[in-house]
Amino acid sequence: MAVYIIGLLRHHLQDKALQSHWCDPQREKLTPLAIEMYNSVSNLPGIVLSLIGLVNTIHQRFERRFFILHFTSVVVGIGSMIMHCTLVYKQQQNDEIPMVWVMLVYIYVLYSPGWNHKVSMPTLLVPYGAIFSVLHNHYQFVTGFQLHYMLLALLCAPQIYRYYTVTTNMQARRLAHQYLFCFFSTITCWYFDQILCNRQSTLPIEPEGHAIFHILNGLNSYFGNMFLQYCRAQQLGMSPHIKYIAGMLPYVKVVSYLTPTKEPG
Repeated sequence: MAVYIIGLLRHHLQDKALQSHWCDPQREKLTPLAIEMYNSVSNLPGIVLSLIGLVNTIHQRFERRFFILHFTSVVVGIGSMIMHCTLVYKQQQNDEIPMVWVMLVYIYVLYSPGWNHKVSMPTLLVPYGAIFSVLHNHYQFVTGFQLHYMLLALLCAPQIYRYYTVTTNMQARRLAHQYLFCFFSTITCWYFDQILCNRQSTLPIEPEGHAIFHILNGLNSYFGNMFLQYCRAQQLGMSPHIKYIAGMLPYVKVVSYLTPTKEPG
C-alpha cells in the first residue's frame, strides 16, 4: 500500500527524469504507479528491521544516539523507496543525503566515547552534514558522492575492528560476523548486478539483483547497529545480552538500564 501511495506522487512530480535505472527487469510492467516495483518494495525489510531496532532502543532506554541511528536508517529506506518508485532526478537526493547522515551518526557512535576535545563532536558533524546536504541537493554529485560516502565508510572501519577485538561475547561477535557477511554480500550483489544488467533478458531467471541488494543492505544495517549497541552498553556497564525474537532475529537486552547520571547522548 505504501508503494502505491508513494507512486501516486509520480504523476505530480515535474522533475528531470533519471537517465539511468537500477536493473529492474519488470520496470513499469507490474504497475504504472511504481516504475521499479521490486526495487521499491525490497526496501521494506530494512525499514521494518530499523523500526524494530528503534522500538528496542526506546524500550531498553538506550542513548539518543541509537534512536537517531535507527531513525535515519528508516529514512534511508523510505527515501530509496520513493526514488525507485518515481525515478525522478530530485528524488535520488532523498536516498543519498540520508545515507551520508547515517554515516555521520556511525562516526559519532564509534568515536565519541574517546573524544576528549572541548568542542563536542556533534558541533562538527551537524554543520558538516548540513553543508553537504545543501551542496549535494544543488549540484547533485555522482562520482563525488560515491567517493565521499566511501571515505566516510573507511573512517568507520578501524574503530569497528577495534570494537570487535575487545568483544569477548561470542553471540556479540556473531553479530559482527553477520554484519560482515551481509556487507560483502551486498558489494558482490551490486557488482554482478551491474555486469548482468544489460544481459538480464537473455537469462533463464531474472535475478533482481538490486532488489536483493536492498534486502541484504537492510540486514547489514540491522546487524551492525545491534553490534554497536551491545558494545556501547558494555562500555556503560549495562550488562548487555543477545536475545532473539522468535529464536531468529537478534537484539540487545540489558540487565541494568542507563541512569541520568551516565554520559548523555
